[in-house]
Parts: sequence; structure tokens; C-alpha cells
Amino acid sequence: MNKLRIAVVADNEPLIKRIAYHLNLNADWEAISVSGVEDFLVKPRDEWHAIILCYDFKFLDSEDCLELLRENYQGIKTVHVVSQDNEADYRDYLSDEQILDVVKNDDVLLDTLWNHAGVIHRGQSYSNQISHLKKTSTEVQILEDFVCTSPEMILVRNLMNKASNSDINVTIFGDTGTGKEVVAKYIHHESRRWNNKMVAVNVSAIPTELIESAFFGHEKGSFTGAISRKIGYFEEASSGTLFLDEIGDMDIRMQAKLLRVLQEGEITRVGGLGSIKVDVRVISATHKDLKKEVEQGNFREDLYYRLLGLSIKLPPLKDRGEDIILMSERFIHDFCKKNKKPLKYLSDCAKVALMSYTFAGNVRELKAVIELAIVMTDTQTIYAENLNIKSDFQREDFFAIERTLEDYELIIIEHFLKKYDYKVRFVAKKLGIGKTKIYDLLQRGLLEMPKPKTEPEDELPDQNNF
Repeated sequence: MNKLRIAVVADNEPLIKRIAYHLNLNADWEAISVSGVEDFLVKPRDEWHAIILCYDFKFLDSEDCLELLRENYQGIKTVHVVSQDNEADYRDYLSDEQILDVVKNDDVLLDTLWNHAGVIHRGQSYSNQISHLKKTSTEVQILEDFVCTSPEMILVRNLMNKASNSDINVTIFGDTGTGKEVVAKYIHHESRRWNNKMVAVNVSAIPTELIESAFFGHEKGSFTGAISRKIGYFEEASSGTLFLDEIGDMDIRMQAKLLRVLQEGEITRVGGLGSIKVDVRVISATHKDLKKEVEQGNFREDLYYRLLGLSIKLPPLKDRGEDIILMSERFIHDFCKKNKKPLKYLSDCAKVALMSYTFAGNVRELKAVIELAIVMTDTQTIYAENLNIKSDFQREDFFAIERTLEDYELIIIEHFLKKYDYKVRFVAKKLGIGKTKIYDLLQRGLLEMPKPKTEPEDELPDQNNF
């Protein structure tokens, strides 16, 4: 694991140097001297695993110190060192889990701090192990959620892997319900920021009058109703990822402020005086054509290029071929397990119906259709008539006659060949089958291609018109 980084903070320079020197005798720790307690508490800097704060509450009382530690060094274990004659009441101070101990500057101070550093180091080691287990568990869940066997989605997967290897901004385009947030989660989880938060924000759901406070936070009393300080999305996502869903719906005035944050890497809370540094990787998503929004004056061109980065286009579900069946089977498994129902299965006719349906609501609609079918089906098998969809193949004449699976295949392939002007490669890709299968059926005479139209010689078009 990485070294334990300890900030040794005091106004007494000989004291902090003595403590830092002693702690650095352990090769697993890196103790760094920091002079100036008030400045350290007010202006956060660097990333610390532990803080040793040597301070007798000269200008800040224990309550102020605790509030600043919570705000600027949230969750970092702190040992507070005070002089031997300090008689302050620390009971409330010690009740906070961030404060590991308050110790006197006496003859055993160095040994006491050594022991506390060891406790923090072991705790960090356990925390890292737990984080690794969580990462593995989350990774399995995300990979199970992300089905990609179709050529279009394999391309998407390759782009996601490239995005994960850097901090480049990413913009995900796709219709509502195609899985844009799943893609964002995958990129965040596989990036170097995986151990920090991904904050997901639906931009279109935030009222215009609250959007600045929501993104940048606000100070207590900065406006009516601001009864306490609030941390905004950018601060919450610092060191992690901020996912801006439906970015195309952002108010044009807010776009200018967002651009400044992306350029400067700092925010100012509403009602605040100083700026706060933030380190955020931005992934945005939209169902709109942002280029067209720029042309129409609804979206700033400079923000468009700042956000664009690596562009990922998600195809609609109807173009994902066999993925539809794989996702359906996954939804069946998850829903039956969660609701303690016997596992159900899709009939061949149900699969055909699903593959031929357009799914305007994409993956969300598919999930809703499958879950309803499970609830409404009394048998172990889900048939086409159990699906609440109107597919091209859900006609009485299609199911009235009992056919072999090969006969159904021929009908389906012929249907799509006619639909797409006999483009064999396109149909094969859409149905998730090899083009050689279609060519074989044609060669065997089981399918027919229309003969090319020829016009009489006297009706040939005038060559001069070309």
C-alpha cells in the first residue's frame, strides 16, 4: 500500500520538526511539517491520511477547529496535541469520530503519537482491502448490467476502455433509456478515480433558480432559506467524477458559469468570498444533437468543445440484435431472484417478438415489458402473447400455424430482407447472424432475391442527364 501521509501542524516550529523526525523513522510513514494552524485549517491543501494538530485554541475554540476539520479535511483522522497546562473541556470534541485522541505535550508524547500513527495505518490498510472488495463487487455488477455482443456495442465498449485510461472529458449521446448512466459508471469505475465518488446529476430536474447553489454550494444566510452551509455537486465530486445527465437542457446563463469552472478548476459558493479548488472529471450525456443546439443558439459553442472530449454514441435498442435477448434473460433472472419466484424462460416465439419490436423506450421499456410478463405469466415459459408489445410478428396468422424453428427463421429473414431492400450484410448484422447463413439459404432456393429491373432500350435515360 502507499505511504501514510501525515500532516504535522503547529505554530511551534521546533515541536513539529521533532514530531515529524520521529515519525519518519518508520519507512511506511511520511510526516510533513506544516507551519501555521489557522491558515492550515482555513485553506485546505494536499491529500493527507492523518493530521497531528498542535494547538491550544488561541484564536479558534475547539468547536471552530472541529467545524473547519469537518469542512476542509472531512474524514481524516486527527490527533490533537495541547500543552500540559491546558484545561479545556474536550468531551464534545472527542465525541466526533474524526478526532482520534487529544494528548498532552509530555515526556511520552512521541511514543503516543507513534502508536496512534500505527493504528491509523492499519485502519487504512483494512479500508483499502474493503475498497478492493467493493471495487470487485461493483465491477461484476456493472459488467453484468452492460451487455455488448452486437458490433455497435463492441465499438462502444472499446471507446469506454479508452476513456477509462485517461481523465479526458467524455460526452455520451443516445436516446432516452439507452444506458448512458451505465456507461458513465463503467468509465468511472475503471478509471484511476474509482475509489472516489461519482456524483450523478440530472440537469433537467434542477429548478433554474436553484441550479447555481446545487452545483457550487452556498454559505449560511446567503439567501432566504439558506439556514446552513451547503456543499455543491462540484465539491462533493472533487477527486472523483461528476456525471451531468441531460446537459443539453442546462440554462444558457449557467453554461457560462460551468465553462469558467471547467477552465479554472475552482468554484465559489453562493455568498462565499474565496475560491475553492476542485479536481473533477466531467462526463456528460444528452439525447439531443448538441451541434444543432449550438447552431440554434441554445448551447454555448465554447462549452460544447470544452465538454465534448471523447464522444460515445449509444445505438437504440432495436439496432442491438441478439443483445435484446441476452438482456431480457438477465432481467428475468434478476426479477425472479429479487421476488423469490421460480425462474422463467422465453419461448422461441417470444424471442422473435422481442427481436422485431422497435422499443421506443429502449432498455427501460424492455425491462418494464419483461417484468410485467413475469408477473402476468402463470406458466414457467413466457410466450409472445404474454408480452405487452405489438410486434410485427404478433399476428394471428403468424402463430396460428405451428411451424418448425427453421420455418420461422425463413419468415423472419425474408421479412427483414424485404424491409431493408435485400441488403444481406445489413440484415445479417441486424439479426445477429452470419451473412453466410443468408447466402446459403439463397443458394439452396429457400429464399429468393428479386431479379434486377431492366428497362427497354428505347426507355433508357438520357446519358446527358448524368
